[in-house]
Amino acid sequence: MVYNEFQDLVDHYKGAPLSEYTLRLIGSDLEHYIRKLLYDGEIKYNMRSRVLNFSMGKPRVKFNSSQIPDVK
Repeated sequence: MVYNEFQDLVDHYKGAPLSEYTLRLIGSDLEHYIRKLLYDGEIKYNMRSRVLNFSMGKPRVKFNSSQIPDVK
């Protein structure tokens, strides 16, 4: 799913200079795609991961601290 979108973006920018700007465009477009998947509920955060990183927005599920294992 995400890999296919990445490949589509690479194909879209084919012929463009391989510059930092072009790479940032691809990364930004991919980030927006992943955020959309999260908001649409097609993918979700792994709440059991050791590190909770909500850089794409906070999860839409309710949970309490007892559901998150202590990481020391």
